[in-house]
Amino acid sequence: MSVDLNWTAQGDGKPVVLLHPIGLDGSCWNDVAKRLSSKRKLIQVDLRGHGLSPVCPRTTSLADHADDVANLMTKLGISPCPVVGVSFGGMVATKLAINHSELVSTIVVSACPSAIPDKARDALRARGDDAAQNGMAAIVPSTLERWFTVDFRNSSKVAPFRKRLLDDDPLTWRDSWHAIAAMDFSAQLGDISLPVYCIHAEKDLGASYEALAATANGVQNGWLDVIHDAPHMVHIERPDEFSALVRQHLEHHP
Repeated sequence: MSVDLNWTAQGDGKPVVLLHPIGLDGSCWNDVAKRLSSKRKLIQVDLRGHGLSPVCPRTTSLADHADDVANLMTKLGISPCPVVGVSFGGMVATKLAINHSELVSTIVVSACPSAIPDKARDALRARGDDAAQNGMAAIVPSTLERWFTVDFRNSSKVAPFRKRLLDDDPLTWRDSWHAIAAMDFSAQLGDISLPVYCIHAEKDLGASYEALAATANGVQNGWLDVIHDAPHMVHIERPDEFSALVRQHLEHHP
């Protein structure tokens, strides 16, 4: 059963859907949206259980999140259009391209693999369980360390992201990590015929170059670029470079 998602928009022009990482919301795209809004309408989505979108129901899969986004795109009458996702949002974008390809013209994904190795699944589920058992404060320091550079973490810029995590629903965090732990799109990548643009952040502690390359090489029409010295949350710390690459891709694959 799909959930009606909260969303906001910036700019005018052809629409682009933006999907955020786990634990954040559509507002994490503000800097990118400002840079692209002169020619595009940026639809900043709050995924299920995040931001102002409803929390229920429990036990949510990536397919459920993709269905939610598909439902929103259909209601807004904006399909087919590009979808951009980072980390968890990139996984949802990939599933959207698999299950609802008719709604998507191209996807841009960053900081996410297309499959989780079997040996890593328990650790990712435990990451979610930790918050459910001990509260969000228990996972915030390690999460920020994985996400951002030291300079960013020590600056005032990190404050809204720390607050967002602390205000999150721990059970949504748990359910989202369980959904990630179960992910394996490797057998379905070859079915994706629409253009897929992968952006790797060189200093990403969560998704390797090889993981992004596997996606780019696994689909029928894939590309891969690298933003050097960038962390996992590349769209937040390096919005200029990230936006420039997205703009360039959309100009060639509108």
